[in-house]
Amino acid sequence: MRDLDVLSLQNRQYHTLQSLAIKTMKYTLFFVMSCLCIVQLNANFEISTLGNKTYTGNIIKFDKNRQQISFSTTGNQVVNIFCQDIIKIENTASLTKVNGTEKIVLSDSSVLYGKITDGSSQAIGVQTNLLEFKDIDLMYIKDIYFDGSATQGPANSSENDVLYFKSGDVMRGIIEQFGQDFVEIEHEQLGKRKELFSKLNRVSFAALEPLEKQEFSTNIVGFDNSNLSGNIEDINGGIISLKTVMQDTLRIPLSKVRFMFFKNGRFVYVSDLPEKKLRTRYVPYFPNMKIDNVVKRDQSYGGKPLRIRGQRFFKGLGVISKTEINLRLNGKFKKFRCYAGVDDEIAERYKKQSNFLGGSVVFRILLDGKTAYQSNIVYHFSKPISIDLNVANKNSMTLVVDFGDNAHVNDYANWGDAILVR
Repeated sequence: MRDLDVLSLQNRQYHTLQSLAIKTMKYTLFFVMSCLCIVQLNANFEISTLGNKTYTGNIIKFDKNRQQISFSTTGNQVVNIFCQDIIKIENTASLTKVNGTEKIVLSDSSVLYGKITDGSSQAIGVQTNLLEFKDIDLMYIKDIYFDGSATQGPANSSENDVLYFKSGDVMRGIIEQFGQDFVEIEHEQLGKRKELFSKLNRVSFAALEPLEKQEFSTNIVGFDNSNLSGNIEDINGGIISLKTVMQDTLRIPLSKVRFMFFKNGRFVYVSDLPEKKLRTRYVPYFPNMKIDNVVKRDQSYGGKPLRIRGQRFFKGLGVISKTEINLRLNGKFKKFRCYAGVDDEIAERYKKQSNFLGGSVVFRILLDGKTAYQSNIVYHFSKPISIDLNVANKNSMTLVVDFGDNAHVNDYANWGDAILVR
């Protein structure tokens, strides 16, 4: 049930003794796995700071009061860095990406990839790479996608839960409970129905009264691409304690963390700016040509992770030529920084197709309407371009990706890790 009063007072069912026994086994396994992770503390992290400094080494501890991370560098030097001075922390370990079967989108838009192992009227049990085993209360879930690679659909603004079937059918009603491989829904005409996950694309929960808005300062991204927002409570023994929208404190092994970002007042990611502050104009190479959604936030134009010559960027913008993105600065920022280049998807296509064309662009930046930066033609084999531009006292900035050698053909261009520094 999604009505919280009914859910809490009438229909909360508890797992059977058998289910409890399974949970005990699962959490015992999680404890063992967590202990094993403590042995793996030598995985190196790279910290990038606003002062254009980069440190490589290991995270030792976190000072919650000072919002400061202690870092042991490869030269055995201990460095204390305030979180507000950190752009990102990246795990440099070469670990294989892990794909989850299902994608669970939480109420704050955090995403967990994993496999639903059991469920009830109250929660689902999920096995994930990032958290091992986790019970998630249904009240904190917005959507469940049964294809982990699926793009997120429109938000559910109705009063009903909705099941989207692979056949194209849609069923609306009230979700009663989850099981290991099914969801039970109460339909107004059909009554109670059990539908197998194997037949579904998506489960979308009814819009609830918004939870009390919480300000989270940290984003943690796993090697499985799970993305959790929260506040760090502690880092100790190779484990991050993170308080999330689910109200409990999660224990995340550092060895499972690929990226860590901090939200603060000193800089803002361009991809996090609201639509009203980021206006887009597409200029077609051929007249009357129309392309929708020419700007992708935190992914390439092809809908994949942002990559330039093997370098991964979790934040940024993916576009196609010719795209103009206008940002209102209003004199509030000092610097614009990013890495620009053609997305690796194009280089991969060249390897597969000998007659492949395209993948060449020009990057241009205008400040108050005047060109402040322009690259040469950038190709699919070009290295990432590091841009550090003074934007102090400027009212507007326009990011332009222009045509290269072959019109707009396969011009997948990235503004990786694009930030505005105050």
